[in-house]
Amino acid sequence: MKRISARAIIIEGDKIGLMYRKKVNHAFYCLPGGKQETGEKLEETVVREIKEEFGIDIEVVKKVYEFISESAHQHFYLCKWVDGIFGTGEGEEFTVPSEKGYYEPRLVNVAHLKELHILPKKIAKQLRKDYERNGADLRDDVKVLVDDKPAIQMPKFKFFKKRKHIKKEVAKK
Repeated sequence: MKRISARAIIIEGDKIGLMYRKKVNHAFYCLPGGKQETGEKLEETVVREIKEEFGIDIEVVKKVYEFISESAHQHFYLCKWVDGIFGTGEGEEFTVPSEKGYYEPRLVNVAHLKELHILPKKIAKQLRKDYERNGADLRDDVKVLVDDKPAIQMPKFKFFKKRKHIKKEVAKK
């Protein structure tokens, strides 16, 4: 069963709210949000998650993207920062040592989006494109993006040819 989540795109002036993540030796940014709970509407999910992660109250403006992968279905909403102090979230990410790694809410200049490693990459690319074209309103429709790469890719082995070569040499002796 796919994990269903809701994520926020919060653009305030020339800044965008991102979550900086560090897992083992891998650092990246992502748009804040999380898993939908039973009986919860997606809009309720994103409001709850942003309060937990960023410590701010938001208003959902509109849905702009969906991202579908082998294991997840993510919904991305353009949101407006209504109240609260950014970075005061008290979600489990900040209170309990997590095997999921390090979390840090950051306000980043929108002009730097191209330079950052933001996941999922297809959403980051579309977000940059829409921001350059339409500004903070992004788009008027919902763009659905699909991850076309399988979760596990089998390595390509080249040693089979060598083995045939070895067999021929052994047969000659």
